[in-house]
Amino acid sequence: MVTRKAEEINKLKEELRQKLPPYSSDDVYSEEEDEEIIDSKRNSKGKSTSGVHEEINSFRYPAILLIGDAGVGKSTLGNWLLGYHGDNGPFETKASCDPVTLEPQTSLIEINDRKYNLIDTPGLFDVKDDARSEIALTKLANTINHCSYGIQAIIFVVRKAFGKEIDRRIQAIQGFLGEKSLDHMVIAFTHVNMDQTMDRRIMKQSFSSRMIKFLDRIDNRWIVSPHPDLFNLDDDIVYTNVYEAKDIIDSFPEAYTTEMFNKVRSAREEAEETARREERIRSCEEELEKIRREIDRAGRESAKREVENHCFSLDTIVILESGEKIEMSKVKIGDKIACDVYNSGGISKLKYSEVYLIAHVDKHKETEFLKVEYTKPDGMTGN
Repeated sequence: MVTRKAEEINKLKEELRQKLPPYSSDDVYSEEEDEEIIDSKRNSKGKSTSGVHEEINSFRYPAILLIGDAGVGKSTLGNWLLGYHGDNGPFETKASCDPVTLEPQTSLIEINDRKYNLIDTPGLFDVKDDARSEIALTKLANTINHCSYGIQAIIFVVRKAFGKEIDRRIQAIQGFLGEKSLDHMVIAFTHVNMDQTMDRRIMKQSFSSRMIKFLDRIDNRWIVSPHPDLFNLDDDIVYTNVYEAKDIIDSFPEAYTTEMFNKVRSAREEAEETARREERIRSCEEELEKIRREIDRAGRESAKREVENHCFSLDTIVILESGEKIEMSKVKIGDKIACDVYNSGGISKLKYSEVYLIAHVDKHKETEFLKVEYTKPDGMTGN
């Protein structure tokens, strides 16, 4: 963490002591009152003034977005940034992993004489409810589209004990907000122990290779949100972390715009539609292939049955051993007729079989045949 001299920290404390008294329900006010209150309460650089709105209609200042998992501590960080204790400020919090913020909330904050709308968003990744995650993304998209003055910073709040799922979270955020959003992103770690909060070097030792790679991508813009059970508002490290966050936020030269977001969203929706169309085509092709296989199978079985149960009609043309072609009705017992083809020295030849029995059947009635065994004068037997 950036080292600050004791006198500088004391000066920061004195500045924030001149701000609003501890938060109460009387501090909630409408957007129309924001400007009047923020002007009357502003006394020094970096001081914050807050007002929470139940519904978000429009913003008159650049936005600072707090995004992340449900119950990860976005509201707590928002309260710290506004100059309140993490558990006692305009943004509602509670000591559990269940989501508290179900609708986007906003509060005015001033950093270096510039006003911003600090926006606390619903949890994006609710592990207990995928449908609620989809709703949260829809609400976030609606919120972004109301940020007509752009988004100054996107604070991605992450629980310190992140695992392999952090890759999926990062990919989801990039996919939703676009690559350009990383140029405006800050990582804020929550649920951090005292040693890691006090010493940035100790905190860095807990980073996985995946997190290190991602932090390199965003120029190592990361902060720690002090655990509200471990630190008080007057603790030096709280001021240090809060002002480190504000310095980063103020350093972005330009805002992430709704135009950037909608360009990404249009591309994403087009890609999703293409994927759905390809899936429908693939499904249809699989169904057609299944039907073709079924037809082929049925055809082969039908042909097999026809061969096994085949009877020649009287006008069928057959080839005698002499090469003469005659109708089946003229065949006599003792004639030899072609019954197969075989290969001899690369030449196809006909194979002949002697006719021992001719039976006439009715095609419309089931006919039963007896097995006939015979012995030829030369001693050859057959059936």
